[in-house]
Amino acid sequence: MAGPAAHYDVVVLGSGAAGLTAAVRAAAGGARVGLFEKAATVGGTSAWSGGTVWLPNSRHEAKAGFADSRQDVVTYLLSLSHGLMERSLVEAYADTAPEVAAWLEDNTPVVFEVLAGMSDYHPEHPGGKREGRSLECTLFPFDELGEWAAKVTVGWQLTGEFCMSESSLGRKAPGGLPPEELARRKIRDERGAGQALVGRLLKGCLDRGVVPQTGCRGVRLITGAGDVTGVLVDGPDGPFEVRARGGVVLATGGFEHDAKLVRTFLRGPLERAVSVPTNTGDALRMAMRIGADLADMREAWWVATIDVEVPGRGRVRGSPTRRPTTTRWATRFTWWTWPGSPTSTIRRGCCWTIISRHGTGWPGSGRRRRSRAG
Repeated sequence: MAGPAAHYDVVVLGSGAAGLTAAVRAAAGGARVGLFEKAATVGGTSAWSGGTVWLPNSRHEAKAGFADSRQDVVTYLLSLSHGLMERSLVEAYADTAPEVAAWLEDNTPVVFEVLAGMSDYHPEHPGGKREGRSLECTLFPFDELGEWAAKVTVGWQLTGEFCMSESSLGRKAPGGLPPEELARRKIRDERGAGQALVGRLLKGCLDRGVVPQTGCRGVRLITGAGDVTGVLVDGPDGPFEVRARGGVVLATGGFEHDAKLVRTFLRGPLERAVSVPTNTGDALRMAMRIGADLADMREAWWVATIDVEVPGRGRVRGSPTRRPTTTRWATRFTWWTWPGSPTSTIRRGCCWTIISRHGTGWPGSGRRRRSRAG
């Protein structure tokens, strides 16, 4: 039996970058916001990620001297879509991306900069660019979060010790970060990558009185007169109803940790996932239950992963390589287009990536990159 209903203007399910952005934007507009997170910690897969956001035509891109245009953005995205993207949605993204970047910086603790050296995934496509569109947050001191600093989930591979521009994807630290700089960052618990993105967005929510409620999983959408009016939530003390006068935002992540949904929607095998284990398709199931339309359900962000033993951390899962260009592991293997994507054909079996303390090499690429991981 559900307890007494809580009432908000806007309800947000999920505390990754999308959920936090929705919550802080609604709160800035004067809404009373209820923010609910299924896990005991906040941040979702965004906190485990590199934290890079693809927001073309930003003021940072222009300031850095990179030429871009709305038409180039639309052309580039449609060139990747295989006819599956809706042009109206692509155009809406191109129109609002610079607005989103500017609003977050002007109204929250978010501070972006261009990820120097990072191109579009396919810069060779029409409208593609070799630099400027990918942004990342600068280091964020987690001591500003108080008790919430310990409540942000930290992943296996990217723990926030550096920004992506300081990795092999960028140009800021070609020789790696010196030990004294890493030690300096520990003084105020300064974190980069996805930790910085989530930390800054979380601070923005807390500053506006939006406090995440953890351990609260959305179970079922509540409808009335053709509208979504709330959600049934399963919390630490049992189920309860949450009513939303202005709507419910579903930002609970993907479904890669639900074997049945993976088998139903994705083509090709998925043997490991590098996301938070709470990504079990909760929003998808709730939406399907009330008759929501579905599209592009075959798509995923694929990457090869391995599990390795790391001293002091136990068994860690991550990607064995960074930024490949070409190889013949499958019929096609470019950038982050890994087996399982629409442009590749699955061939199960053995494959190897050779990594030494001097760098990594990819068969047929004719390239060698420095590696700090050897």
